[in-house]
Amino acid sequence: MTVDWAYTVAISVFAFSRNGAAGVGLITLIRLLPAAATAPFTAGLGDRFPRRLLLAGEELIIGLILATTAIVTMLRGPDLLVYALAVALAIVSAPFRALQGALLPTLAQTPDELTASNLVGSTVEAAATLIGPALAGVLLGLASPTAVFWVTAVISFAAAISVLGIPLAAPVRWRGRRRKFLEEIVAGFTTLARERDVRLLVSLFVAQPFVRGALNVLMVVLAIDGLRLGNPGVGWLFAVVLAIDGLRLGNPGVGWLFAALGVGGLVGSVVAVRLVGQRRMASWFAVGLTLWGLPLLILALQPALPVAIALLATVGVGNLIEDVAGFSILQRIAPDRTIARILGVFEALIRVTAGLGAVVTGFLVVAVGPRPSFLLAGALLPVLVAIAWRHLRRLDSVGVIPAERLALLRQSPLFAPLSVIALERVARRLQAEEVAAGTDVMREGDQGDRFYLIEAGELEVVHGTTRVRRLTAGDHFGEIALLRGSARSATVRAVTPSRLLRLESGDFLAAVTQHSTSSDRLESVVAARLDASAEIKKGQSQDCP
Repeated sequence: MTVDWAYTVAISVFAFSRNGAAGVGLITLIRLLPAAATAPFTAGLGDRFPRRLLLAGEELIIGLILATTAIVTMLRGPDLLVYALAVALAIVSAPFRALQGALLPTLAQTPDELTASNLVGSTVEAAATLIGPALAGVLLGLASPTAVFWVTAVISFAAAISVLGIPLAAPVRWRGRRRKFLEEIVAGFTTLARERDVRLLVSLFVAQPFVRGALNVLMVVLAIDGLRLGNPGVGWLFAVVLAIDGLRLGNPGVGWLFAALGVGGLVGSVVAVRLVGQRRMASWFAVGLTLWGLPLLILALQPALPVAIALLATVGVGNLIEDVAGFSILQRIAPDRTIARILGVFEALIRVTAGLGAVVTGFLVVAVGPRPSFLLAGALLPVLVAIAWRHLRRLDSVGVIPAERLALLRQSPLFAPLSVIALERVARRLQAEEVAAGTDVMREGDQGDRFYLIEAGELEVVHGTTRVRRLTAGDHFGEIALLRGSARSATVRAVTPSRLLRLESGDFLAAVTQHSTSSDRLESVVAARLDASAEIKKGQSQDCP
């Protein structure tokens, strides 16, 4: 993120020096459109290949493109080549957040750890919005855009090496028919159309950058026309003209207002610490979105500068809360097999809607004036939250999973390799079942359609007339018939009153067989138990491994 912001400043300065403000607009457009168009598809690689290696490769290619850009500008090469490299960099960088967001849940061991990781990531990103432009500003003051390109290339190479230190997770294993190429690349879109909860979250997420794009326009209007701060050019953090031409134009009011958003994001990281351990993340997501909108309604009154800065800092707080809560939910409910592609679609939509928000608001200010524009932009997110409130509350109730149940799954060798996303999905589908002593939970020869995990109590496995072994809390049974599609190979009877967790066949196979380590362990368990059954049939009574 630091590299991205520093590069944005440097390439914009380069474009400004060659073609003025029109050049800045051009470089923004040619970076935005290809990235938005390719992100849903390049991010799909993260659902097929190790995400750690993809991230490392992406950082390496970014470093090579930046180093090439530095060489071209140092040798005064053609501007067209510099712009072509900018397009290439935008395309390569586009899937970064999707790959990162898909990798993180495979590293987190608990839902709280995932939330905490998202919190740290959002805080670092907020800091990068300050560090990146500041780094570029220092280097531009001392040298030229070429120096920025060299330094960011070195940072990218270092990032590639750092990412390789992440443990390489076992690959996902998808069973069933191989889908056609077109089905594969549009899977992110089709999943959004099919998964109602995922679609709701992404829709609300996408509405926020629309308002952000509107706010970028409205803050300039507020600073110049509303607060009468003069025309300082573009703010230091978000535009380059101020660094080149605007410092001599008076009070940097636009820069102050934009900086308030970044400061609010850093303050929001302190507030968002409370999200760790929370189970009602959808409600916090709604709070974050609402904090994006309500301050804009007050800004319509064109308050004094200190009040305006405080209100925009509140927007920054809401932005971080919304990011942490929303991403934590999205990562936990999106299907494992398409999460990278879903996040790729999400990134593309964000890029497009932010631009649309700015364009629409520009016309809106001309048509109805600044104050109604502030009111409309400020009302959008609170109204959408009010409409979606019932669904968000339902997401909260779905998301409450007993910690003991997740711990029990984590203790099982079949489920231990699964990501926190997959574990939560399994936990939601578990059905509790109380069994009295002496009850046959399943009988040898019956058709198998369920997997069982023992939460409490003691059961025995009987093959024919031979007692094979005892099962206690944490043990499992019923997997042989599900994997082989055969009849039950033994009878399982409750010795004491027991509490079981039942999982339907389709849910069990979808969870366990799609991860290579879990799938291999399942095959080993089944093979060992079938071998033991064969020995018993030969008259050798012995415990199963």
